[in-house]
Amino acid sequence: MPRCSRCWCRPPERGRGGRRSRHPRRRDGAARRPRSAVAPPAILVREEARMPTGQDARRLPLRRPEELDAEQSGLYARIVGGPRASQSVPVTAPDGSLLGPFAVMALAPEVGDAVQQLGAALRVSTGVDPLTREAAILLVAAHHRCEFEWFAHSGAAGRAGLTEGQLAALRDGRVPAELPPLTTAVLEVVDSLLRHRSLDDAEYAAAAASLGEQALAEVVWLTGYYSMLAVALATFEPPNPLSGGVTFT
Repeated sequence: MPRCSRCWCRPPERGRGGRRSRHPRRRDGAARRPRSAVAPPAILVREEARMPTGQDARRLPLRRPEELDAEQSGLYARIVGGPRASQSVPVTAPDGSLLGPFAVMALAPEVGDAVQQLGAALRVSTGVDPLTREAAILLVAAHHRCEFEWFAHSGAAGRAGLTEGQLAALRDGRVPAELPPLTTAVLEVVDSLLRHRSLDDAEYAAAAASLGEQALAEVVWLTGYYSMLAVALATFEPPNPLSGGVTFT
């Protein structure tokens, strides 16, 4: 049966008289479901979707720099020599192999280059402060149960000022208490985007007022970017030789 061109769902069955029902949509003014009643998509939270640790590479083994072709080597140089070179988030393993999403980017170097440039811009070219940015990334990681994202950013989050209790709340998918008001506002936006894939009118108005449109746009792109990386990691499952694992509730 052909799929709908708008949302890729299957069209509804024909009703009486051979006429199709209208495409389903939320009615204007309909109340939003409480956040606690909305579960993350099952395909993103299943246990087997978590990236393997160690060198157990079932799908995408890590490759050392000398194993890359010319195009991949160029991407490698731009990743390790770009803005990330001065940051504490790990990019390569001790043998020089690209880790996590960077290993996936090398599969399609031209697209991977565009992806890594977006990631670099989100880290160094936005007005989001380090504590807020790292907390937002960890909330995305917990939602998607992405071990690598948690492993890569939890240390940076701690150094930015998040406490063990706040990290535990984020690991449980909750917005921590006792954060700066701006950080709380950002995390509320991220939480709603993860749970509902949108903001309702009241949430949008509050976010635009507290953050401004530019910062709100940056937060939306950041949420989408790290969600995209989580999906890529769940699909290709590159090993992470540096991770000790993390338990998500």
